[in-house]
Amino acid sequence: MNKVNDKLNILSSPTFTSLFNLFFKTLLVLAVIPLVNNYFTEPERFFWYSITTLWSIIIIMEFGLTPTITRYFSYISGRRSLQNIINNSENLCCNDVKSIMTMFSNFLHWIVLGIILILVPIEYISIQEKIKNYENTQELYFLFSFTFFCSIFYLKSNVYSGVLQGLGYLPKVQIIQGIMAIIAILLTSFSIINTEELLLPVISFFAPFLIYFFLIRSIAINKVNKTFSNENSNIFLKIKKELFQKTFNDSWKSGIGIFISQGLILGSTFLVNKFESVDVAINYMLTLQIIRGIISLSNVPFYSLIPNYCKLYAQGSFIELKRIMVKRFFLSIFIFLSSVFSFTFFASSSFGIAILGNNYNPMIWIFMSIAFFFERVGALLLQSYTVTGDIKWHISNSLTALIVLALLGIFWNDFSIELMILFLGISYLIWAIPYNLFLLNRHGKFFYPRR
Repeated sequence: MNKVNDKLNILSSPTFTSLFNLFFKTLLVLAVIPLVNNYFTEPERFFWYSITTLWSIIIIMEFGLTPTITRYFSYISGRRSLQNIINNSENLCCNDVKSIMTMFSNFLHWIVLGIILILVPIEYISIQEKIKNYENTQELYFLFSFTFFCSIFYLKSNVYSGVLQGLGYLPKVQIIQGIMAIIAILLTSFSIINTEELLLPVISFFAPFLIYFFLIRSIAINKVNKTFSNENSNIFLKIKKELFQKTFNDSWKSGIGIFISQGLILGSTFLVNKFESVDVAINYMLTLQIIRGIISLSNVPFYSLIPNYCKLYAQGSFIELKRIMVKRFFLSIFIFLSSVFSFTFFASSSFGIAILGNNYNPMIWIFMSIAFFFERVGALLLQSYTVTGDIKWHISNSLTALIVLALLGIFWNDFSIELMILFLGISYLIWAIPYNLFLLNRHGKFFYPRR
């Protein structure tokens, strides 16, 4: 009986289930690398890494809406109201909560439209030159469109994932996402080995995430129905305007920060794809996917407890909040560094060379590891401060981007991939990290908690 309870406790652990999810999401990218290298031609490898890199960027470009939703629904689950957010302490019923979900979903529609209008042309321009001589370009254009279609739906699923996480069902969300990643790994690997072409592998890679949207949406609606009372209420009509304004104010600040930080990565990919050779572009995109996988893995200890941070902050338990956040902060950094060192040794081993082939460039890896170490420190500090509800992402990330652009402009004649990555690390070191530490120190409750 105790063994059964232990298993159930593990499955309800935010940290364990988040690690489960991130492990298989990371494996989804890494497991197919040897298959892609062995079964695809160079143009096909270029196209594969282009669309999977694009996918990894699109799915997190939700303008900060997911953490906002998670934070709001954490407050709702604790108090049955949004009095921490707006000037209304009335209890919300099921219909009110569903209306809030619909508002968030409609909010995301505009973000999706912006992504389509901005990213589709940019990505097309960056890859068009290198795929025009492919024997079946119509197939590539279809797969390019299919990638966007699935990515957009997976992006929209963030609304329902955020709702469930805020209501305390983060482990369930993580398990379902992990299972979808396992399905994608099996289908993609099988289709690559048996077809040796792009069409079925790309569909197999992305289709499970399309299915995930409909599944997580159904679960979120079901949980809301069971959690909140069904009594008639018009509270949403009273708070709609104020809540929308608050959501917009919170989201545009974090959204601009996220868009700029991801825009830097997307912009670097665009420059590399457009102006570098195919082999250099493949090296860069492969390295970027690996480092982003490590980042996702290292985020788990800290980000999995964001709903708990919000509850502790709302309760005024600042000593406990600081204790947990500091512990989780250093654990995340440790996982990042240990993963970077582990991959470095793996990539230089005979087995690693056999897996990665010519697609791994040690110098790009070293520069990217250093740059993203500073990025991680800055991002975790900023996320810590965001628990207060005061959003500063737009300031922190905007000036970081301006520093990168200024350095690129000054040293444009000496442009190289390594230099571009180095400038990103420098911008975090001289601006983002000091500024985010200043915010935490100014707030006082983090550095000098009284209770």
